[in-house]
Amino acid sequence: REIMCSQIVTVSSRSKYQELTISTSKTDYVLIDNFIGPVIWVRAILPFTCTQGMLKVASSRRFLVSKKRYFVLRGNRLTGYKKESLIHQVGAKSSTISLADAKIDISDPRNLSISITTPEFSQAGKKLILTATSTREFNKWTSALMALQVGSSTPAA
Repeated sequence: REIMCSQIVTVSSRSKYQELTISTSKTDYVLIDNFIGPVIWVRAILPFTCTQGMLKVASSRRFLVSKKRYFVLRGNRLTGYKKESLIHQVGAKSSTISLADAKIDISDPRNLSISITTPEFSQAGKKLILTATSTREFNKWTSALMALQVGSSTPAA
């Protein structure tokens, strides 16, 4: 079966079993690779994926008030929309933050929460708190965000 990179939502690996899991919005594909290794595949595919999905969002200042938003992670830019249907609409209202120098923490794995602090947020004394709607969504977002953070912390050649 052929899968286009634009269809891939996330990619992950389980090295112990030599498994590579590729997820699209409709299904998961599990590949067994004893030759190259799943970690190499993840590093090769991840830059071409576009992680997206519904998350609850709150700031550290208004923690009790959270809103559901549809988020899209492209490269190191995280964009939030009120609804999924707006992502392809020209001129749709959205909020985008750069994660280039962001600190990403798994703040509460039991509550499926991730906190993001950018230099701008830090100066204002706040952070962004994202909460996934399911364990699968949480795993998808933590994989993508942590891979982004690991990728940005490597020294330039």
